[in-house]
Amino acid sequence: MREIAISLELDLLLLEEGLKVKNGKFDPSRKVENVIAADLTAKSKNVIATLQKTNCDFFQFGQEAAAYHPELYKKMNWREQYPTIKIEPKVKVTILNTGILE
Repeated sequence: MREIAISLELDLLLLEEGLKVKNGKFDPSRKVENVIAADLTAKSKNVIATLQKTNCDFFQFGQEAAAYHPELYKKMNWREQYPTIKIEPKVKVTILNTGILE
């Protein structure tokens, strides 16, 4: 079975009304970053599953395979195999800083 791994790293700036801070600084815990990353990963999986069901290669994985792995691509029937390929998104979130709206 073929697999595609997608790594997505997001640097976030958080703005929230009435955000509570300690000692004048917001100290984002890894827990908040992990919760956001888990939510985005789940949503990404749903989007990819929907695209695969409709055989829509929106992210052009086939084009990437043809360009970087031409021998492998020639052996595949992309249109038939794309809906069955395991595509695993992995989202990593880093909170850079935050702000408070007044």
